Amino acid sequence: MKYPWQNILYIDALGKTIPYQSPAGEMSAGTGFINLKRDPDAAESIPETFKQSELLAAIKTINGAKTGVFSVGCEINDIAEEAGHKTTGYIEFSVNDQSLVVDSASYYSLFFQFQNRLAQTAFPHTVQFDWVIIPALFTEIGIQGFTCSVKINTAFYASATEAQVAAYSAISLLGDFLADVDQSEGKKIY
Repeated sequence: MKYPWQNILYIDALGKTIPYQSPAGEMSAGTGFINLKRDPDAAESIPETFKQSELLAAIKTINGAKTGVFSVGCEINDIAEEAGHKTTGYIEFSVNDQSLVVDSASYYSLFFQFQNRLAQTAFPHTVQFDWVIIPALFTEIGIQGFTCSVKINTAFYASATEAQVAAYSAISLLGDFLADVDQSEGKKIY
């Protein structure tokens, strides 16, 4: 069956630390990981969510007290080119279980479940979802594991509004999907 969307999985060989660490002076003030499991109200202080109510709603949903994941980062941008308008962004998340975060298979399973959700909901927009599994060192607990960044890229549309509708629909579907990830019985990261 042909769908207007694509859902692709990659593995990134480069890693990161959570919370983020960078060479001194390279990150601006306010840039970095915010633990929204501990402080849900801090979501509104994330610069990437300013004037982005759909992204803010998804981030709040993902970090709900009963979800089995937490957000690591996010962003969304509108792009205007000669070919038209597109919206691009990402939501990065991690499973919130110390025994599951060490196994990249945790993310494979979620990828395939999301593939099914896209098909079941007959997602109507031309959007590419790129799931990128990223090695990560969770420094507060000293565990080497993985996060997953889901990049969302719309096709070029005739108007910015059309591109935004497609992107916001994608963000909402992804946020609702991640909010449905059950908490495990294992030891939490956050």
